[in-house]
Amino acid sequence: MEPEKKVEEKHDEKIIEAVKEEETVKKMHGGMCNKNTKMAIIVAALLIIVALGFYFRGSFIAATVNGSPISRFDVIREAEKQSGKTILDNLIIKKIIANEAAKKKVTVTKADITAEIKKLEDQLKTQSLTLEQALTEQGMTRAALEEQIILQKQVEKMVPKSDPITDEVITKYMIDNKISVPKAEEAAYRDQIKKQMEQQAFSEAAQKMVEELKNKATVKYLINY
Repeated sequence: MEPEKKVEEKHDEKIIEAVKEEETVKKMHGGMCNKNTKMAIIVAALLIIVALGFYFRGSFIAATVNGSPISRFDVIREAEKQSGKTILDNLIIKKIIANEAAKKKVTVTKADITAEIKKLEDQLKTQSLTLEQALTEQGMTRAALEEQIILQKQVEKMVPKSDPITDEVITKYMIDNKISVPKAEEAAYRDQIKKQMEQQAFSEAAQKMVEELKNKATVKYLINY
């Protein structure tokens, strides 16, 4: 072989080796970069989790005692022990009423809710209370009040109308219960008795309707309290 060709071949081999070495270095560098990127992502994710845990700590921890946490799960578990069945039954009844209202296309408008809140505010004024004060005392929010009003109005619109309370019925009630009032106050007493009797008739009819709906519904208890 000619000396010039040998020199060229050796030169080519050196170039190829150099290229291979460069590629190997790039692969190693790329691998290190990938590992560093993955580690950075993991660290960032952990920081986000910790930050969210701190921000939403009230969603998981109800209170702390000398730094020791009481979780919301502990509160829920204790509440279930004490009144789980009552709460569940109430939720079932709400669901049954809501389903029946949807079936019968019974709607409760914003005007209905506003009117009921106005009645409540007028009643509270006679006791020198505001709605906000009453809600605070009851540990209730306005949203929870509106939810109760919707349920009440749904029932009112679905309960069959009771027979009207006549003067004869009121008179009989007063005689049977030996209610004697001054002549000047008789009208006010009779009006109050009428309202009480109407409310009682409505409550009985509503209870009967709910019981009938519950008996027709398919309710499966997956937890026994």
